[in-house]
Amino acid sequence: MMAQLLGLGETEKDVEERKAEIKKELEMLKRQRDALESKIKTELRPQEISQEEIVNAYKAYLRISSEIALIETYVQDFSDDLTALEKENDTKIEYHPKDYFGDDFATTMSEYADSILKECKYSGLLKAWFNFSTFDIEVNGEDKGTSHGKGYRAYLNTVVIMMLRKYLAKSAKFDPHVFIIDTPLHGFDEGIDDQLPDSMRSGLYRYFINHQDEGQLIIIENLDHIPHLDYEKHGVMVENFWKSEEPGKRYGFLNDVK
Repeated sequence: MMAQLLGLGETEKDVEERKAEIKKELEMLKRQRDALESKIKTELRPQEISQEEIVNAYKAYLRISSEIALIETYVQDFSDDLTALEKENDTKIEYHPKDYFGDDFATTMSEYADSILKECKYSGLLKAWFNFSTFDIEVNGEDKGTSHGKGYRAYLNTVVIMMLRKYLAKSAKFDPHVFIIDTPLHGFDEGIDDQLPDSMRSGLYRYFINHQDEGQLIIIENLDHIPHLDYEKHGVMVENFWKSEEPGKRYGFLNDVK
């Protein structure tokens, strides 16, 4: 019995010693684990992030390089096409705008020339038409520069603008809608040309008033030289310009522009 007790005591002692050894080994393993976790956190994880950034940057580089190569291919193709076009078009390309007008253009413009001059009370009118080759109006078989001076040329130039305005308003796919005429009575208002009958002067401005539906018309003229008509009654806006810069007076055609 005594021998058994002694043997049990020895076994218990061995167990305690083994427990102590295991505890030391466990603590050592914990320290090793902590050391590994610290190394992973402070060294390996940053390296992993850095490597991922390098890989992503390389992928981006490959993608951009591919795009640049594609663009260079397009540039080369365009260059080859331009070179080929230059070789094919050694002669100068001529533009013939008259070719784009319809077959009825000259006839229609001639009708407008005659009707507008009649409405403007053109003195001595027998017949007016549009000469397509000169692209200008003719009155009584003569071009506008043959039988009259500067004033009549300015008057007939204005009529040509009205003819084009009417044609564009009725037939154009893209109508500008805005026309500006500078001194339509130029020459007459300077006293250097034939005297213009009052009926023609008033007739022209009455035509302006009666055809506002064909597009906005801006007339630049000295008020002393225009016929005395009731412009406000017909919805015509008259804007005065002054040489002085006094308050309430408009100096130039464009606001604040001298």
